[in-house]
Amino acid sequence: MRLKFFIRKFMDGVVPYYLWVETKDDGDKLTVYAAYKITEDMHPLLVDMSPLEMLETFIEQFGVNIRIGQEQGSLFMKKAIPIQPEKKDQFQFIDSGTAGSGSAWIMVDQEEGQWVAKCALAYTVNYSTYMDWLQQRRLSDY
Repeated sequence: MRLKFFIRKFMDGVVPYYLWVETKDDGDKLTVYAAYKITEDMHPLLVDMSPLEMLETFIEQFGVNIRIGQEQGSLFMKKAIPIQPEKKDQFQFIDSGTAGSGSAWIMVDQEEGQWVAKCALAYTVNYSTYMDWLQQRRLSDY
């Protein structure tokens, strides 16, 4: 299993935008897990960014804090975080109370006697703020 990210620029419509897509590649099947429209007004160098840099820029604007173990943030990438043994089967993602969506690609493992959450990628998006932003730019059908 591998995570893959894609970006495609669309020039049609009122506002040009990039479609950022997060997928899981199982070898014989590619599954889409998340997709977001991102416009160049988020960052002046958006056109030169990699998919992960573009995600970081997007999360800076729409991310919601989550907690993994004792660490809190809006985006976790390639990070091992110590967790309590009794909570190894109960991941509690805590946001600010807003309705959110996002991804959590986490594997629990034991390293040197300590349980850790190995985060390939974890984030949450404030969905209502993001939808309002899309509507202001006429990029939403809702």
